[in-house]
Amino acid sequence: MGFFDKFMGRTRNESLISELEDLRESYNEEVAELVQLINRLYEEYNLRIEEVNDLRMNSWQAQIEPMQLFLSSFGNVKSSGEYAEEEMKLMMKRPKSEFEQLDQYIVDKDFSDKGMFLESLVKTPFYVAWRNKKANDKLELEIPKIQLQFEELLHRLRMKKEVTELELELCSLYMDTVRFILTFIRERIIPELTLIIAFFEAESLKHMVIAGQALGEVQYDYDIQLLQDTMYHKHYQFVRNAFFFYVISCKFYNTPVLTRLLEHTSDEEDLQELEDYQTLLEEQSKQLEQHMLLKSS
Repeated sequence: MGFFDKFMGRTRNESLISELEDLRESYNEEVAELVQLINRLYEEYNLRIEEVNDLRMNSWQAQIEPMQLFLSSFGNVKSSGEYAEEEMKLMMKRPKSEFEQLDQYIVDKDFSDKGMFLESLVKTPFYVAWRNKKANDKLELEIPKIQLQFEELLHRLRMKKEVTELELELCSLYMDTVRFILTFIRERIIPELTLIIAFFEAESLKHMVIAGQALGEVQYDYDIQLLQDTMYHKHYQFVRNAFFFYVISCKFYNTPVLTRLLEHTSDEEDLQELEDYQTLLEEQSKQLEQHMLLKSS
């Protein structure tokens, strides 16, 4: 049967089918490894998002609400808005359609299970051999195309891996920014605003005592504009900058900043946008530091 198989194209077909099966196995392993790696990155990303959501939801109000309350003494302050959660990633499933199509293609092009000997008796061996040669020639031409399709699949997965690594970098930067905001409000802004409020209250009491007024229910005057261009100008400038800092900070509470950045494929522009937010906050914090009486140690 060796000569018959070779003449009929079965030997060549077996070799081509074996090449396809090896190709399938090779790509299946690479795809599985990449999907597993991407999912590990997703798990790490989700852990960070869970942490930053917890930080924003539970720690934010403890810092932002007192700041809002203090600032409301000096003027109208918009609410920090409703909390908006950052979204987690769904685990990636291994692509199936490409491999299912290839499996069916292999079944369709495999001569081994076909009754070729009986068919050759009906249609003549020369016709069957000619037909099989054309089928094998076509199959041989298709193999590089199939290989290219799987290379494209691998490329998409590798790009997804790179994008996810960038998203992790963005997530870390985002978390650092949130922590910076909360720490700066707690350790720098609230104590300074407390001091400024106490200053206004002390000034109001002093003027009442000088005027000989009874100290009943005191109506404190917190008109920060009165301090502009006076020896207490630092208080005026600090409160003004604190308002700006508050507005920027609220965006990190009522807006899923990171999720919106990642709605489209992450790129360096997303990283730059988040870094710009961080730079703006740092600039505002420096402005605040310049006009503080309670200097950091």
